[in-house]
Amino acid sequence: MVNVHGAKRFSEIFPGIVGEHRDDYYFRFEWINRMLVESDSANPVWHATVNNIAVAVSPESAHNHRRALLEKPSVPCMIDLDDGHEHARIWLISATIVARSGSGDTVIDNRPEWQHTLALWREYYGNGNFTRLGLMHFRYDTGSGGGIRYGANVEYVGRVSPASVAATGMKFYIARRIVRSTIRSLDEAGNQLPADRSAGMYHHGDNDTTAGQSGLLTSNGELFDHDMAGSVMKNNTNKTHDSHFVDINFEICLAIGEPPRCHGTIQAPICTDPWPRINSLFLAVCDIIPWRANYIARVTQAHTVTNLPLEISLVGTLG
Repeated sequence: MVNVHGAKRFSEIFPGIVGEHRDDYYFRFEWINRMLVESDSANPVWHATVNNIAVAVSPESAHNHRRALLEKPSVPCMIDLDDGHEHARIWLISATIVARSGSGDTVIDNRPEWQHTLALWREYYGNGNFTRLGLMHFRYDTGSGGGIRYGANVEYVGRVSPASVAATGMKFYIARRIVRSTIRSLDEAGNQLPADRSAGMYHHGDNDTTAGQSGLLTSNGELFDHDMAGSVMKNNTNKTHDSHFVDINFEICLAIGEPPRCHGTIQAPICTDPWPRINSLFLAVCDIIPWRANYIARVTQAHTVTNLPLEISLVGTLG
């Protein structure tokens, strides 16, 4: 057996992985220099390649050939390593993640998963134009009195390198949580609104990871996630000049392993919080990035005739 010191096996990260890659090893590319490898064989003959190109590997000392030092290649890759008796694969993986929310930008995700998400959003949120990113508001009707839903429509795009890891069956997902939030709901005189006229609340440390991610990369190593951080103004309760001041700070990362399992509904999903496992097993494949939604939703006109919907303005910044 070939052991790679400090690395995690794919089966440890994702116990559900099947097939020949269960015993593959993982390192985050940025976190290593040289790798210490060890053979159970008494007289190993070390050999390592990346895409059939040799990688330097040499005994740790003249007196101990069972332990060897493997040089780190210059880019993320998969290393084929053998000791003359056993074979091992070592994945050096890196990733980036970008939040897309610019006014006028549109969703670039064209996977079947996005079409499923789009259908769920339209069922729950209403018939908004969810392919357009940035601040948005639109009318909704639950049948018991609708209003206007507003929020920040964001597409997160992750890219994993090397993209060939997609063929192993290893899963990846985008994790998100609240760092801090300040949400104020005030009337025209600056008084706190009652609960039925106020924005929904977010709390420090809340897990905000999207439910139901497949965990599968595209063939070119991409991964997508979508979020609609916002609340509602209601026809039958909110009044002219009611205002919701929203300032939410998130942190986001791309993690290796099985996405958190969820049950419940899109309205009230109940998900396992992935962040304790991400932190304890160092599963973040990229640096954690901050993202902020800061905006004001204000009722510009609340009609006294119940069949006329209220009107709102929405201004703010995202990023």
